[in-house]
Amino acid sequence: MLSGTASAATFSMVTNHFTAERSSLAYRTWLYPTQEDWKTSPSYKPSKPYRRLWTLKDEETVQLLYPTGMPTREIADRLGRSIGSLRAKARQLGVRRPPRGKIATNAIPPPAFPDLFVNKVSPLKHIKSLFQTRGSRLSWSNDGLDMLAELWKRSFTASLIATLIGATPGAVRERANRAGLPPRHGITLIDTVAFADPLDHPVCHAIADQIVAKEDTDNGRRWFVQKKDKRRIHYSKDRAKRIARLH
Repeated sequence: MLSGTASAATFSMVTNHFTAERSSLAYRTWLYPTQEDWKTSPSYKPSKPYRRLWTLKDEETVQLLYPTGMPTREIADRLGRSIGSLRAKARQLGVRRPPRGKIATNAIPPPAFPDLFVNKVSPLKHIKSLFQTRGSRLSWSNDGLDMLAELWKRSFTASLIATLIGATPGAVRERANRAGLPPRHGITLIDTVAFADPLDHPVCHAIADQIVAKEDTDNGRRWFVQKKDKRRIHYSKDRAKRIARLH
């Protein structure tokens, strides 16, 4: 039998652990009735911002637009990044802004077409530029996830998608599952590209009708949900895992 002092110490330790556990789940407990109260409390620790890798398309966008007269704020907004991040990447790539006094006269005008790469590289290189970086890592940005969903809708096998984006079939399957793309059981999949542009393949409506694109309110990341679950599921699988870690 424990002594009175040991019992008190054990009770205090259990109470402190319970309090910490309740604090980590405060927005779901009686301590903070609403999520707004939880976020304004001293116990709240916001999640770290998602670190996006620079894809080849992002770098080419900097090389094309940074030396022009387009304001840096517009370029940064177009890339979804901060001005400081844009300037750091420009220094790394060795591109500079035009002299201030010559911006209005001698600056190269920005490209007129909305998609910088539709007339500059082949469709296959354009698809790969959304995922490839200068290193060996892949960048699963929102543009890349949107392209993954487009390839997924066209009934391409995971092996074929991996060949198109420069990844492994396992990485494609894992990312498709984490992003919330629907399974394709019972559907005949395509393992070869019959057109110069893979996006020229017809869309399989049995798959496309199940995909609803959403955006995470915490970090702005793209995720998908099936049409039948869009009123029931309100956060991605990655966010569900983060919430589960708090239990």
